[in-house]
Amino acid sequence: MDKNGAMLGILEQLQAGFVSGTSEKWRVELEEYPLTLKRILADWIAGATKGKRFVRVTGQSGSGKTTQLVPAVEAWYEKMGAKPILVTASKVAEYHPHRKEIVQECGEEGLRRETDGFAAAMMFLVLRALLTEGYDIILDLALVEPKLEQILIGWLKEYDYDFWMTMMAVPPKLSQKWLEGRSWRHSEMTEERFLAATGGALGLYTEICP
Repeated sequence: MDKNGAMLGILEQLQAGFVSGTSEKWRVELEEYPLTLKRILADWIAGATKGKRFVRVTGQSGSGKTTQLVPAVEAWYEKMGAKPILVTASKVAEYHPHRKEIVQECGEEGLRRETDGFAAAMMFLVLRALLTEGYDIILDLALVEPKLEQILIGWLKEYDYDFWMTMMAVPPKLSQKWLEGRSWRHSEMTEERFLAATGGALGLYTEICP
């Protein structure tokens, strides 16, 4: 199988496991991902260090992981004299082939909802490409389905990375309030699936990282 064929195989696995509220109208064809990956890498890798360090920042959507944990991890890398690549869904969403049309029709609020599936799958392709080259990475991503977490763990081990996870935990009542405030982004069904995925992933890490 050639490189593009292998990439498409990975994409099919990823898309099957991600929770997405994307409309069929804005779905990106599998064949469009390789070119998008090249664009992202060209923009992101300049000046980044290659120390094979990976920090996962996670927590439920809206918990404060991006605003509170990411700056702390960036400060740690700076102290180490390193410049990591920050990988987030919002950064990847900017490269959606139909971004301009989505914003015109759905507004900025609708952009995140309509690019969720693309951004999630694209993030994993970007991560695979960066890991093969040994780049320092910060991944800002909520916990996902256990089988996808296992794919990521497998890559980190395959490429001999030092890796850490830091998680933002919040009280259930506060978490529910945030979820309600983001009801424009997901339906009740997708929120339930997010919670189920989080529970499954926590169970996985309890087993492998006691």
